[in-house]
Amino acid sequence: MPRVIPLISAAAIAPIVRWLALAGRNAQTYLDAADLGYWPAVRPEDPVPLLSVVEFLRSAAHVEGPDFPCRALSDASLLDLARFGREILGASSPRNALLRVQTIHPRHCTHEQISLVESADSVQIRHQMYWPFDPEALHLIQQYVAMMVVSLMRFTDASPPLITSVEMEPHPDFGFDLIRNFGLSGTEISPATSRVLVLTIPLNVFDHQFRKIARDRSAANTNQDWPPMRGDGSLTHSAGVVVAAMLKDRPPTIERLARAAGTSVRSLQRDLSGEGTSFSALLDVARRDTALAELCSGKMPVRDIATAIGFADQATLTRAVRRWTGTTPLKVRGSDMLRRRSAPLKP
Repeated sequence: MPRVIPLISAAAIAPIVRWLALAGRNAQTYLDAADLGYWPAVRPEDPVPLLSVVEFLRSAAHVEGPDFPCRALSDASLLDLARFGREILGASSPRNALLRVQTIHPRHCTHEQISLVESADSVQIRHQMYWPFDPEALHLIQQYVAMMVVSLMRFTDASPPLITSVEMEPHPDFGFDLIRNFGLSGTEISPATSRVLVLTIPLNVFDHQFRKIARDRSAANTNQDWPPMRGDGSLTHSAGVVVAAMLKDRPPTIERLARAAGTSVRSLQRDLSGEGTSFSALLDVARRDTALAELCSGKMPVRDIATAIGFADQATLTRAVRRWTGTTPLKVRGSDMLRRRSAPLKP
């Protein structure tokens, strides 16, 4: 069965981008190196390739230092996570917040799981990635997650230690030497077993009320407009959203898509074919959806739309619009075609 492309919300790297900007660094350099040059053009909840996000984190850490996630993340970082962060901060206690995380997490990432294991006097927060990341990448990911949990616990007035122990993947070169102190006293750090991050929280801290509760919108929001990121669970879905995101920056290629999928071009082509599609078909759908949305909005000149989606000229776009809709770009312009259509247009 073809594997899907791992996805995560674009907001996941917003805290890192903000820190780089405040430190006077050029975040775009790191985004381009990870093939995330389109990141500023997508919405916070939009899916982007998880492997590209990890490469962004790695490239930044190679310059800023292997303890970069510990230094870059702060108590304000949860706010950078957009809707995901707002849902968490609307909770009344760490327990309530982590229970919310378990519920909404499928809307944030496709290959990550957070679970809770409770005992008589403590709770273990267990974080697992369902992808064979190398030790350095896993160490950086677990630093990021651990610091987010630290930030959450700091929203309480509980007395330290807020986290009694941390089990995580050691850095292959530096171990835990650079991150011994998470900014908390009394926290022990040891190597993880089975590549799983485990943070142990005293039960009295886990149930401690937050000092201030953000406006809670959960009662009015059933998340019906926030679907799980896996979609229908197909490679076609995950590849399609990546191609559409890439189109916001420069023309997507099969090589770029294969990199985002962590596989070879040949394997990707075979797996797409197994689902009855191809890279060219996915690109055509992305171009169609982008072009029709822009035409219906009436904000961009037709020739600029053609350039934006990688067509050679306006005439090429005109022929494509006739194929997609049976009419011309001028007749689509300013219409409500996208809202009115009852069935998907064929590529």
